[in-house]
Amino acid sequence: MGAISGTNWRFARREFLLRAAGGALLLGAGNRALAATEASEIVETAQGKLRGTLEQGIRQFLGIHYGADTGGANRFRPPKPPVSWSGVRDATVYGPSCPQVFAPPPATVAPLATVFSGMMDGAPVTEDCLCLNLWTSGVGDDGRRPVMVWLHGGGFNLNSASAPAFHGANLARNGDVVVISVNHRLNAFGFTDLSEALGDPYRFSGNAGLLDIVAALQWVRDNVSRFGGDPGNVTLFGESGGGQKIATLLGMPAAQGLFHKAVIESAPGVGYLDRETAASIAAMLIEQAGGKDQLRTMPAQALVDAYQATASALQQKMPGRFGFVPVIDGASLPRDPLLPDISPLAAHIPLMIGGNLDEINFFMLGRQELGMTEAELLDALRKRIPRADPVPLVAVCRTANPAATPWELFVLISSDAMTGVQTRGVADRKSRQPAPVYAYRFDWATPALGGHMGAFHGLEIPFVFDNLDRTRAVVGMKPGMDRLAARMSAAWASFAHSGAPSAPGLPDWPAYGVPGRATMIFNDECRVENDPHGKLRAMLAGAA
Repeated sequence: MGAISGTNWRFARREFLLRAAGGALLLGAGNRALAATEASEIVETAQGKLRGTLEQGIRQFLGIHYGADTGGANRFRPPKPPVSWSGVRDATVYGPSCPQVFAPPPATVAPLATVFSGMMDGAPVTEDCLCLNLWTSGVGDDGRRPVMVWLHGGGFNLNSASAPAFHGANLARNGDVVVISVNHRLNAFGFTDLSEALGDPYRFSGNAGLLDIVAALQWVRDNVSRFGGDPGNVTLFGESGGGQKIATLLGMPAAQGLFHKAVIESAPGVGYLDRETAASIAAMLIEQAGGKDQLRTMPAQALVDAYQATASALQQKMPGRFGFVPVIDGASLPRDPLLPDISPLAAHIPLMIGGNLDEINFFMLGRQELGMTEAELLDALRKRIPRADPVPLVAVCRTANPAATPWELFVLISSDAMTGVQTRGVADRKSRQPAPVYAYRFDWATPALGGHMGAFHGLEIPFVFDNLDRTRAVVGMKPGMDRLAARMSAAWASFAHSGAPSAPGLPDWPAYGVPGRATMIFNDECRVENDPHGKLRAMLAGAA
């Protein structure tokens, strides 16, 4: 086991302690202050005093506004500073989420929304959504704890920071870190480039949602020391769309110096927009809204409806284009941060990056074709990976997995094509920079949800946050899972402390490099493997 001086002692007793405390805080806390509150805590920020709660040794502050209301005249514009107040403001419930389209998944996998969506808990949905949540074991104690800022998934269009899986108390307690989660503008509110349609005041509107995150990081810089955190040691971590946001921030000048390490989990390629394409999508939205003036003044729900209609029309007009994603505008985002190389702005930022073995199962939403035939397998792969010949892909995977069914091979190959190719490409290019990169793959299969979802997209999140008790509907019960959660949570916290992941019970985790491509495999028994699925990697990279 690799040792990191001064940090591993914090995790040495992690694997079997504090489970009873976690069990008292079960799923469904939502927008309510938790019943286990022991006392209130008051902290004075740059804008005014906040009252949080003290629960089982962790100070919790929810719904802290780091920016002003983005509605009205502020719609589509860069974020403005938060409004100051007198007296003491309560920070005991989650704040608003950005307006969005939310449709619960089929009943067979409804627990996914319950656990991973912040839209299920009754939190309000308004344009006054620039708020964050914070968990810490100490305030005003000059603790200088590392700060871990979580960016939620849902692409650039959905979700919020208030999902049960993202509750930060256990990670803050066990890792001796300050945990922060962030809400920001999404979809049309945060990623509509109106610079051509509305002129200079809207020149950054295509990346407004990312500028919100920059504003949140500025709040962290200015205030987190009051909550026992170190503004000079900030780690971004996020999954799926959250990882995509982090990848983008690596190349944004405004974000430089505001974070110092990054963790990207299961993040497919972004597909950034150029100005011309972004302008054409904005024109489609304006048409749906009934004009430029209506776009700026219409009620939020009407804008959501116009966005949804535009997204549907976009799929007909530009298949494969999702729209409403960051724009390479030459200023707030000067270039693609990941291609053809990793932005030089990220050269000195250590990175941890990885994905899950069965990513694609999340997106199948319970429609597993467990009786798939060989012919159906080849046909499905041709549709999903049109630039690849499926026959050699299947042959190489069957050699490595002789007992796999056609459906299992489809999941393996499709999952690697969805996130594995991009993940390894980023790691390859990042390894050429001075700061190290560490790679992982999460292989642990859940027994819940019918027992055939495997290590699906997002399943690692409860292990990273050590929130198994809050997410039992999707993680189920299986021997050894508490131990794995303790190790993963400790490794993420160790990376925040030192820039290198380590935890009791894990083997030495070397930095990633080419050609070795050392990768930590998280499962019941964790191991390091060089270039896992290497033959498949090479074949899919050629078809990307």
